[in-house]
Amino acid sequence: MTKRPRCNRIMGCPGAVKLAGYGPAIVPGLADVLRQNPRADGYWYFELIKLLGQSRDARALDVLHALLDDTGRWEVPIRAAQALGHLGMAASRAPLEAALARATENDNVALAAAAHGALAHVVPAEASAHRDALAALVPQDAAAVEATPPVILDILVEEVRMARLPKALPGVRLAILNDNRFVRAQALDTAASLHDTGAIPYALVRLEDELPSVRRKALTALQEITGIRTMTDPAQWRAWCERNGVADIPR
Repeated sequence: MTKRPRCNRIMGCPGAVKLAGYGPAIVPGLADVLRQNPRADGYWYFELIKLLGQSRDARALDVLHALLDDTGRWEVPIRAAQALGHLGMAASRAPLEAALARATENDNVALAAAAHGALAHVVPAEASAHRDALAALVPQDAAAVEATPPVILDILVEEVRMARLPKALPGVRLAILNDNRFVRAQALDTAASLHDTGAIPYALVRLEDELPSVRRKALTALQEITGIRTMTDPAQWRAWCERNGVADIPR
């Protein structure tokens, strides 16, 4: 997994899929690997953090709480917060609230979003407030989307998908038009997952994207949103969108 060609964001990570098949038995080993690599920040490292969150095993808490406090690696606390949200255990409330306070004080929007998303699962009684706070962090107009650094916008759009926040979808649609390849891909995945019909004209534009990987995601998004899986040609989709009055991006 540490070899980039074998585990990366574009091509996926078969090693992580294989490890997931072992269930909670992998938790102690993964925790050791994470502890023994205090400077790693590659895709493989984040996949291990995600696996701990998916394990549903309380033995993952100690290492994830420690990673939540990591101040040397920007993305690590974010991924730790997401994993703790997947675990959804009450013991994570105080560490996540501390991370949220730190993120708010330092204007770390991405970590604040991840903390709100996690706390919505960890503290169900306060889920509505945390979801509203998360939605408020997502830019909702073209100027705000453009002004948001891609690395932050990428996390925000991912959080919208994980929290299933339809009120934040206007910003996700605009992110489909972003210059950053990863943001475009993330936004298309989110629109597909939430079956956002408002994203149809934006996904239609990306059927002509310069990158094959983004074109594939745009096609998948259109198929998921509409339920039509027989059309694969951009011309077919444009004709369908024009017939149904959803070909043009709103002003």
